[in-house]
Amino acid sequence: MRRAVAVCLVCLFICATCFYSMTEVFAASVPTQFNGETWYDTAGNVIDCHNQSFIKVGNTYYMFGVIRRNETQTYDNFFRGVNCYSSTDLVNWTFERTVLTADDINAGLANPRVWVAGRPKVIYNDLTQQYVMYFKCRPKDKGSDRKFALSTSSTVDGPYTFQGRHLPTGGGFGDSTLFKDDDGTAYVIYSNLQGGTRTTRIDQLSNDYLSVSHNVAVINKREAPNVFKKDGIYYLITSGASGWSPNQAKYYTATSMAGPWSAAKNFGNATTYHSQSSDVIVVQGTSKTSYIFCGDRWDSSYLGNSTHVWLPIKFNGSNIYIDWYERFNIDTQTGEWSQAEPGIKYECESLATNVSAGDSESDLTDSNCSNGAFNKFIGNALNDYVEFTVNVAAAGTYTVRVGGKSGRARGVYQMSIDGTDQGERVDLHGNGNTYPVANLGQVTFASPGSKTFRFTIVDQNPSSTGYTLSLDYIALYP
Repeated sequence: MRRAVAVCLVCLFICATCFYSMTEVFAASVPTQFNGETWYDTAGNVIDCHNQSFIKVGNTYYMFGVIRRNETQTYDNFFRGVNCYSSTDLVNWTFERTVLTADDINAGLANPRVWVAGRPKVIYNDLTQQYVMYFKCRPKDKGSDRKFALSTSSTVDGPYTFQGRHLPTGGGFGDSTLFKDDDGTAYVIYSNLQGGTRTTRIDQLSNDYLSVSHNVAVINKREAPNVFKKDGIYYLITSGASGWSPNQAKYYTATSMAGPWSAAKNFGNATTYHSQSSDVIVVQGTSKTSYIFCGDRWDSSYLGNSTHVWLPIKFNGSNIYIDWYERFNIDTQTGEWSQAEPGIKYECESLATNVSAGDSESDLTDSNCSNGAFNKFIGNALNDYVEFTVNVAAAGTYTVRVGGKSGRARGVYQMSIDGTDQGERVDLHGNGNTYPVANLGQVTFASPGSKTFRFTIVDQNPSSTGYTLSLDYIALYP
């Protein structure tokens, strides 16, 4: 009897241990990467994947986007290729391969061309068992030749075979997306520029998704469209047309892709939190389904420095909205999201400062900054600096992030903490005002108390006209 009881107890212990282990494996609630800063893949390389789009195969999400980084680190909008990354948790991304290149488009052409292309979207055709990619594509030297490019692959991670460029029903083809409905019917939604009038058109695709069948709806004067469906309602998120500058996103709703579509409603704040819509990730889990808005935060001085903004979509009846989060927790197993542990933010305009001899600093207002203000340091030469005294409340290890404001006369800084360099150099130069956030890695404080954060001018962008630093905040994340 005692032996039987002992065996039962051992079995219970093993079962409990297995259950605990399974719970550990599947408890995948992790904080997303920080919005508005450079993201890195699992190999430590910068994720170069803009106009992101997503498709889920099994338990793995695949992310596609155009390559924007170049050798000169200066502005151009030329097509270099489409990168593919994979992840099971939407946080840790593994580079798979470049699935399509400009050479693939030029193959067979007597005179290879330079292309301007973007917004690659991939859907799976159940009938042909092919993955189909659409993206906008035109020759650099012929802006009116706006068509959609088509590529296919038998595997989601490619490589993709270029299948030519084609015109949709409305003529000129601009920003676009694909949407596959529950019954397998697919649509291409695109900004149409034909005749000098901008419209957003919705065309139904053929059964094999390799051509356009017919137009089903037209909506006026919007671009960067993205569609998702929830509880029988179709949501179309769009942006205005303002080049690389952000604007107020708007959305429409309908109970059919053919409409009628509702009047436009605002989505996000006046700049959509400094982003332009790229895609919506549908995270269907065991407990609920969450929807994540994905946007590009463009840096028009060098598109390779552009970053990403992901925010959970919230619902109020059939209305949707987003609030700002630096990051949030997502669990791809359950489908649930939650707020991440906040950082401790020190506003630069509120901190004690010290500057190098002959230099000056002042506090200025800007509603786009975290507390409506920032500190502006005007240096005169390399090695000039501004220091901030930060009172760290508790010992421990923290991730350090610094919010800044870009501009034409900005310098390149190296931050140090109590005399030790922290993180990489940061270039704040930009043709316009953006609000980059630099992740400067982790630091360990053995004790609490006052710490000196120094920002030293160590270089100047060749396009910059000065040595100014505009610094918004210093944040520590435990």
